[in-house]
Amino acid sequence: MFNINYLRVYVFLSLAAVLLLPSYIYFSLSPQFAKLIVKNAEREAERVTNHLIAMFLADEPDLSDNGVLEEMTRAEERVMRDFQLEKLKLFSANGEVVYSSDKKDIGARNTNGYFSEVVAKGKPFAKLVKKGRESLEGMTVPVDVLEIYMPVMRAGKFVGAFEIYYDVTEAQDTLHRLMSRVYGVLFLISAGLMCAVVFIYFRASRNMAKQRELDQEKERNYQAEAILNNLLELSLVTISLQEILEIFIHQISSIPWLDVEPRGMVFLVGADRAVLELAAQRDMDEATLSRCARVAVGTCVCGRAAATGECHFSSCTGEFHDIIYEPMAPHGHYCVPILSSKGVVQGVITLYTRAGVKRNQRAEATLLAAANLLAAIIERKRAEEDREKLISDLQQALTEIKALQGIIPICSFCKQIRDDKGYWQQVEQYIGKHSAAQFSHSICPQCMKEKYPELAKEDPA
Repeated sequence: MFNINYLRVYVFLSLAAVLLLPSYIYFSLSPQFAKLIVKNAEREAERVTNHLIAMFLADEPDLSDNGVLEEMTRAEERVMRDFQLEKLKLFSANGEVVYSSDKKDIGARNTNGYFSEVVAKGKPFAKLVKKGRESLEGMTVPVDVLEIYMPVMRAGKFVGAFEIYYDVTEAQDTLHRLMSRVYGVLFLISAGLMCAVVFIYFRASRNMAKQRELDQEKERNYQAEAILNNLLELSLVTISLQEILEIFIHQISSIPWLDVEPRGMVFLVGADRAVLELAAQRDMDEATLSRCARVAVGTCVCGRAAATGECHFSSCTGEFHDIIYEPMAPHGHYCVPILSSKGVVQGVITLYTRAGVKRNQRAEATLLAAANLLAAIIERKRAEEDREKLISDLQQALTEIKALQGIIPICSFCKQIRDDKGYWQQVEQYIGKHSAAQFSHSICPQCMKEKYPELAKEDPA
């Protein structure tokens, strides 16, 4: 059977995969999309810078030339519109703003490290500034802005830089909407997969639990059937009922799932049917054996089972216990009546449990089945014993009858017979002792004439 631990590992890995996919998209792919926007903007800024250089700085080595600045100012509106710029600045080599679409920035100097360490060395520098946050120059922006510094190089020498502000709000919103849809779809897919995995897990767990219960039930049935089959085999072997009962109490008290202790007793109903007599036991202490050797029917748990013909259960010592002594360890009982095929109580099986153990219907049903089989074995063994006794009595009678057929020493005068011990007995006494014959005394006609002639004359015969 598939191990539940493997199923748990599979479910864990499936859930991890379902959770990792959205996490991967959120923490890895989404930033990559944002970087792609920045990268595209950098490429666009590079093209704009090259175009601006071609327009205004192609023949002017000095970026602070008034003619250049005036020309840029005149073309400002067209440049901002055509290139869709949010803001445009021009820095000199020392970081001073020589031109800005926002005139109040002109004359300010950029002393930040990124300008001198990155831009002044001919490398672009860009930063995505979220709405309501400060730009690299400390200005709070009202929209999502991509702030890009593009160096202006002449013969490999840094002569200035353009600072371009792109409004990327629309691109960011588009990206966010797209990612939101992706997250929504992924959430639905993930939720569906998680529900499917959880459903499969619980369904498989339930099926495994049922299969495990069936296997346990099969094992329990196998153990019970093995003991019952063993009893049937023992009933066919020429051993005494006492030996069968001893073997039975050892085997039935050894079944692990019955949750009973490895000790117990078997009682048989006495000849007067008023007392249970101990017939077999396993590992019982002397105090119990002495007090429970004979238990009156109706007394204590065992006696009540014999009186009612029903299985009695007690979970603790004080419950229905009449025979109590010190020291008596706390315990419980299954007391199962042994009923004949006619419903007559033949005895009681008594098994011990730990104190507090709850009644188990399955265990009780197994014990009742074992008791029914034991009842049949007891009936059979007793029938065999009665048959053997009858055969023995018949054989003894036949032997005695055959003895009468031999030579019998009889007195020639008084007709007494001498027995094997040399004593003389009357004929009727000897024959009555050695056979089933009985005598009724009377007087024959000849003796009547000799002993009572006066009565013989009156007899018409």
